[in-house]
Amino acid sequence: MNVWLVIPAWRRLAVTRLCLAQKKNLVGNLAARGITANVVLVADDENLDIAAEYGFDAVEQKNVLGLKVNDGIEYACDKDADYVTFIGSDDWIHPDFFDALPSAPAVREPLIAGHYISVIDMHKGTLRRLGVRGPEGVSPYLIPRWMLEPSGYRPVDDTADRGMEGLLRTGLPAGIDRVFHDPHQLTRVDFKTGENMTPYARISKLLGHGPEIEQPWDHLATRYPQELADMARETHEALAGVPA
Repeated sequence: MNVWLVIPAWRRLAVTRLCLAQKKNLVGNLAARGITANVVLVADDENLDIAAEYGFDAVEQKNVLGLKVNDGIEYACDKDADYVTFIGSDDWIHPDFFDALPSAPAVREPLIAGHYISVIDMHKGTLRRLGVRGPEGVSPYLIPRWMLEPSGYRPVDDTADRGMEGLLRTGLPAGIDRVFHDPHQLTRVDFKTGENMTPYARISKLLGHGPEIEQPWDHLATRYPQELADMARETHEALAGVPA
């Protein structure tokens, strides 16, 4: 199984570095499970250099989100991807999510999504779990190749600068099947900063599920390697201006 992660990026360099460190760990973990995972980052700034540091593919494109998502998906499919996922440069995704993949490509595999994501305010150092119970679920989605073929592997509006999840849903064939896979509460982690389109406070109020967790770095270490949890804490401290 050949899976590609498409990451559009812009600024937020420290968070990109944190999240690409997780992707490097993810690629190795999935290889041990018999899944070939690859990463392509699409940007027009220093994020391209960070991708190179981690040995990931990179595509240079101006800062128009729709263009970057489409370029990344098209690049992945040119590399014979069986599944593609669009994931933010500020997200972690746990290897257990990929356990929902079929053992081999089939004719019309379902899209794989979930219902929960944890968000972290990187300035305050707080985590809250969000619940998204609608029929579409929450991204990142694992999208099988066949669903992308009708759009020529460019399923969203090239000119769009927000709303990628909704555009992806409408850009895929009608009537597709979905399965939802939430192996644990930290399957998806989104690191919010002041540069996000949707701030932590707003999304926490709209979709928050359960209490906030203060300084959640030990909580992260229950599912992710300790060195990644430590890196998340150090990134928070740098962004928040915590004295060393």
